[in-house]
Amino acid sequence: MEPVWRPPMLSSSPHLRPLTCNPPATRSCLPSPLNLGAPADTLYIELYGTGIRGAASIQVYAGGQSIPVLYAGPATFAGLDQVDISIPTSLAGTGDIRVYLVADGTTSNVVGLNVQ
Repeated sequence: MEPVWRPPMLSSSPHLRPLTCNPPATRSCLPSPLNLGAPADTLYIELYGTGIRGAASIQVYAGGQSIPVLYAGPATFAGLDQVDISIPTSLAGTGDIRVYLVADGTTSNVVGLNVQ
C-alpha cells in the first residue's frame, strides 16, 4: 500500500498547530512559514499516513537531505501511522522545501514546507 499523508503538524510543546492553511478564496493549501529558532532549538514535525507501520525500512527526505526518523509506528487512531522527524538547522532560510517518505521502496506523495 502506498503511504498517503495528511498535512504535517508542528510539535511545539505543549501545543500542536497545523503547518498549512486553506484560504477560502484560493481553494489551495499554502505552507505556513516555519522558524527554526535559535541553533540550540529543535523543530519536530509529525507526519501522518497509512501503509507505513509494517515497513522494514523508512526514510524521510526534506530539502534534498535524508532526515533521521525519530519515531515510526501507530498513531492514536486505528489504521493511522505517525512518523516523527526534526528539521535540521542546516535547512534554515531555504524557503520552500519538499518533504517525502520512502517506506520499503514506495515513495509517498510530497508535502511542501516553508523554512525561514
